[in-house]
Amino acid sequence: MNDSEGNKKNTLKTEFLFQIGFIVFVLLGAFMKQISWVFWILACICALCWVIFVQKEKARTEKEKKEEKEEP
Repeated sequence: MNDSEGNKKNTLKTEFLFQIGFIVFVLLGAFMKQISWVFWILACICALCWVIFVQKEKARTEKEKKEEKEEP
């Protein structure tokens, strides 16, 4: 149980970092006009990584639930 709780905390921390990164890069892109394209690209990359991470975690969670149902 402790291991799954640790995984959930790490998952939430990682997802939170992607969210904060996206927000920071969007704000920097809005305020720094000369190099805004760099920050917009970084925001897009951060958003894509966030989506991929969430999809992988969802698939892993579903796989664990399936394995738990099959064990008993």
